[in-house]
Amino acid sequence: MRVNRRSRTKTRACFRYDTYCGIYCAACDTLIANEKGTVAKLARAWKRRPEELVCHGCKTESIAVFCIRCKMRQCVLKKNVEFCFECKDFPCSMLLAFRYDHAPHHSTVLKNLKAIEQRGLKTWLKDQKARWSCPRCGTKFSWYNRTCKECGGELFDCVKEEKELDKIRTERLVISPVMKKDLKLLLRIWNDPEIMEYAGFARDWEYRQAEEWHERYQRRLKEHGNTETQFVIRLKNGRSIGESGLGRLEPSWSCTGYRAPKNLLALMTDIKLLKRHWNKGYATEAMKALAGYVFAETAADLLLVPPHRDNPAAIRVYEEAGFKRTNGVCFRHHMVYEMTAEEFRRIGRRRKKCRGSNAG
Repeated sequence: MRVNRRSRTKTRACFRYDTYCGIYCAACDTLIANEKGTVAKLARAWKRRPEELVCHGCKTESIAVFCIRCKMRQCVLKKNVEFCFECKDFPCSMLLAFRYDHAPHHSTVLKNLKAIEQRGLKTWLKDQKARWSCPRCGTKFSWYNRTCKECGGELFDCVKEEKELDKIRTERLVISPVMKKDLKLLLRIWNDPEIMEYAGFARDWEYRQAEEWHERYQRRLKEHGNTETQFVIRLKNGRSIGESGLGRLEPSWSCTGYRAPKNLLALMTDIKLLKRHWNKGYATEAMKALAGYVFAETAADLLLVPPHRDNPAAIRVYEEAGFKRTNGVCFRHHMVYEMTAEEFRRIGRRRKKCRGSNAG
């Protein structure tokens, strides 16, 4: 969907709040200072010259020193597009590196771009205005404000928001991207021969090797975004019970009797739980939620799982989640089950209809 240029919205005559990359400029301290006429005060606090902080938004002629040389801005101007999602290379490595860098207010750019594409710019600007206004008194606040400067109320700043991004919640579970503090859990799982019996082999790793894996994982995130996410599965009480990972299916990947359709982004996943949490329905619950995340939050068209032919528990989980067996066999003893985005939506409609019938 291309955004209708006629829908561009200016909250004021000289300010623009939308950006090419998906950041909401109105929550920037610099732009807020320009609106309030307090640029000189901000310049003294930041030890900058006032003229360096004159900014009316990155889509105007008045741009602060921090953004005037932005490579993404230069890129979209060169390609003559209004938003990054209009580019054939979206999401490119430059945008993904920006999203996964160390600045929390960059973390929502992909989410914001998707919202603009699906709901339109005018609706997104309205939603963002509400998001960055104090819920108690309505005062505008910036990305890193923890409390409202007017009423003192607690605010949901970008640091808190980043921690909530990509979290998947179900009735009993919270599934969230892995962090370095989770490496000991991963080692418990990956080094357990019984858990790994049908997943190849126990890794027998030391903590140093897990740290090296985490560094490689962070690089993959910056290259491929959330299509390469490793998740930790937790109970609602915070107890960690397992892990799951998403990985892109490379074009060169193939197996006996199956080949993924060309020109489709395919991901592969699986689930591993600590033994004390087996046979409680957690794996099925998590897999349904992960499938929903894949087709709602990534650009994937196809999701694959490779259960071992001698692992009936895993096969049952995937079938209950809605995956269909193909004729494929990979890694010698693993079957290939698949789910398409359309099939996932069909399953959702069927379940919704069943719930409605039961309620009646």
